[in-house]
Amino acid sequence: MAPESVAAPESDDGATATVLDEIRELGYVSVRDGRLISEVRPKDCLVSSRWDRWTPTLRYLRDYARFNPDFGGEFFVCLYDGWREYIEPTFPGAGRRYVPWLDLPADERRSAYIGRGNAGEVRFRAQTPHAAAVYPELPHPVLAYNRHVGDRNTLLIPDSEFLETEFAPFRDQVLAADVPFAAKRGDALYWRGSPNTTEGYAYSTPQGFGVRMHPRRLAVAMSHPKTAAALGLGGVLDASFARAPISEMLAHRYLLDIDGMVTAWSGGYWKLLSNSLVIRAPSHWEHWYSPLLRDGATHLELPSWHPNDVRAMHAWCQSHPAETAAMAAAGTAVARRVTYRYAVEEYTIA
Repeated sequence: MAPESVAAPESDDGATATVLDEIRELGYVSVRDGRLISEVRPKDCLVSSRWDRWTPTLRYLRDYARFNPDFGGEFFVCLYDGWREYIEPTFPGAGRRYVPWLDLPADERRSAYIGRGNAGEVRFRAQTPHAAAVYPELPHPVLAYNRHVGDRNTLLIPDSEFLETEFAPFRDQVLAADVPFAAKRGDALYWRGSPNTTEGYAYSTPQGFGVRMHPRRLAVAMSHPKTAAALGLGGVLDASFARAPISEMLAHRYLLDIDGMVTAWSGGYWKLLSNSLVIRAPSHWEHWYSPLLRDGATHLELPSWHPNDVRAMHAWCQSHPAETAAMAAAGTAVARRVTYRYAVEEYTIA
């Protein structure tokens, strides 16, 4: 069967080509009348050349466009975990400034925003604190798996892990091993997982007691017996990089969801699907089904990593068993909606 698109931008003003040449991790698609009209692979992107996220992403966009013929336009496509992945966030209303990318001088664009990732790859990343606070607006919106909260130049699509597997391996494990909420251990706020693989990358979050580190490492550090005793977190927080199967984690009522490079894609999903209550750690990321989630209804959001907030969260959960059980059930209902059919037929790319 003939391909539905050709490898050429639809725009003829040169702006699209300039962006693709300068921000080499971005691809491009044009959608019109329910079809992909044109596509351009990223020029320099590990998850396009070494691991093929391009194919499942285009498959989804084709399916989505066929079912949503009013969806159209020209878009850049980010295949890395999140757009602006290597850049410290500036939150809306707290100094974030949007500036058209092509209004910046060409030499400033290169010097301020084109750097290297942890594998030596060319990456879009702010080279100065001033550059981090500026959110360059590209000539077309960026389709991405994750974005900084409220980034108006970015539209969210399902993450590549979901597009490739629909989280089936994790869903199967939950269905096989989960137990009712009342049968779970109602002890500490619990987390097990891997450390973030990139030391010192841009997402280091300021904490209420003067420490800056990746939130997974912070949670584990706060759980160390001596530190936990000093902070009054003994029996409150239990986070470790020790390996644990999902079946073991499912035995706990309160499961922390902590970002890796971006939101924990399959990890966040299977915890939500389970009968446990998800407690979302502070994050500057949002993903495609974030609008289905409501703090205090489908999960709880930890206000900060300050020990006072951690203790207060734990105490509230312990003293409100009916409410936490209801939230856990509501979270499960949301996760059950998160299917490929929902992603194509009900979800609105926005």
